[in-house]
Amino acid sequence: MACAVLGISDPCTATAGAQPSDDSSVVRDILQTTPIEADGPQEAVTGVVVFPPRSSAGHHIHHGVESGYVLSGEVEVVKDGEPGRIYRAGETFVTTRDHPHVSENPGDVEARAVVTWIVDAGAPLTTPVP
Repeated sequence: MACAVLGISDPCTATAGAQPSDDSSVVRDILQTTPIEADGPQEAVTGVVVFPPRSSAGHHIHHGVESGYVLSGEVEVVKDGEPGRIYRAGETFVTTRDHPHVSENPGDVEARAVVTWIVDAGAPLTTPVP
C-alpha cells in the first residue's frame, strides 16, 4: 500500500498538522493523507480546477483517487448514492476510484481547488458517465 498527500514527498511518514523541515523556516502544513492501493502503474497528477459561478464538471469518474483542497469559493461534490456536500475554502475532499460523482460550483463567485489525482497510468483523467 502506498500513501498520497497534497504538498509533501513522503506522506507515509508524516502526520497531520504543521511539520518542520531541516530548515527551521520551512513548514509543511499537511492537509490530508489518503491511503492508496494499487495493482498496476499509477501516476500522480496535480492541478488547479477553476469553477466559474454555477458551473459543473458533469457526471464522471476517475480511474483512481481524487484528493482536493478548496482554495476559494464553494465546491459541491455529489457522489452517487450519497447526499451532496459543499466544501468551502480550507476544506478537503476525496472521491474514491470509479465512484460516479458530480463536482460543481453552487455559488455566484468563482471557486478554485488544488486537486491531486492518483490514477492508472495512461488512463484518461476523467471519464464521463451517463
